[in-house]
Amino acid sequence: MHLEIARQLRDHLAKHPFGFPMSKDELELEMLNHLFTKDEAELALNLKPKEDPPDEIAKRLGRPLNEIADLLESMARKGAIYKRTNRYSLVGYVPGMYEFQLKVLNEDLAKLYYALGAINAPQFFGAHTPAFRTVPVQKALPIDVETAPFERASDILKSADSIALADCLCRKKKGLLKKPCDRPRDEICIVLNGFADFYVENDLARKVTTDEALKAIERAENSGLVRQVTNVRNDPELMCQCCRCCCGIIRAFSVLEIPTALVKSNYVPMINLELCTGCEECAKICPTGAMHMEKDQPVRNHDQCIGCGLCALECAPKAITLQKKPSSEYVVPPVDLEELMTITAYETGRTYWYK
Repeated sequence: MHLEIARQLRDHLAKHPFGFPMSKDELELEMLNHLFTKDEAELALNLKPKEDPPDEIAKRLGRPLNEIADLLESMARKGAIYKRTNRYSLVGYVPGMYEFQLKVLNEDLAKLYYALGAINAPQFFGAHTPAFRTVPVQKALPIDVETAPFERASDILKSADSIALADCLCRKKKGLLKKPCDRPRDEICIVLNGFADFYVENDLARKVTTDEALKAIERAENSGLVRQVTNVRNDPELMCQCCRCCCGIIRAFSVLEIPTALVKSNYVPMINLELCTGCEECAKICPTGAMHMEKDQPVRNHDQCIGCGLCALECAPKAITLQKKPSSEYVVPPVDLEELMTITAYETGRTYWYK
């Protein structure tokens, strides 16, 4: 692809509410050259985050419908754009192009995506309203407290129109970088609704039943993985089951110190020191380093704690329990992805498509 067209496409993608990586040495152009031919890039310059059918896109460009339809389908198959029910849209780097390369990821791409992740983090996580939020370990949720459907992983799955299981791209990437992780990688990430259909259609995931997805959740919790879901109440797209060594979201929050990287859950762990045996298992399992030991007793860092509940699950003497936050700290997510993207656009100033 011609360098100037690649730059135009990069600048076009940077208008997306979730942003796009832009570096001084233009590493992102290498990724675009991997994903787009010249003709595809020129077509992508005329796409937007709003989903459009091929006939509207062809009419807008003044080009034959069959020609545009074939080109759009080719781009979708490569994960360069997004397709849902025969409607196509521009997709950002995350969630989108990055995840859609699961099948073709190799060592060279892994190195590129690792570098782009750090570059993209301040842009993607720059909004006050994060794109992902923590869903607590279900076994640790208090049984005597009413929970909203968006707070329980099982309720999220039961309300989904479609569910698929995919391999974890982040742990695959770290493996290719010779830094393998011993946490589960195969069929551990859960893809939902429109994204699930897209993944299945493009051989990126296997369509499963709710029961199969619930088993994946149990497997993840037993392996000490943290659950992050698209920060919406209705029709979330992704339910990632993350580890602290591979996950870009947790890394952005705890290592790059971007406090808006993810929404914390509406629960906090409470410690009963009379029951505590000082075994340190809570500190070992904590994905953000929020739980640490002082004089053989666990102490929780409020700012670092994301309320995942892994410490409560790991605590054998049941000295740690989850407690619902007071109403003044309770966070209700945006209704759906459209509202989340609109909020993000205005919080980041990327309002090109929202004026």
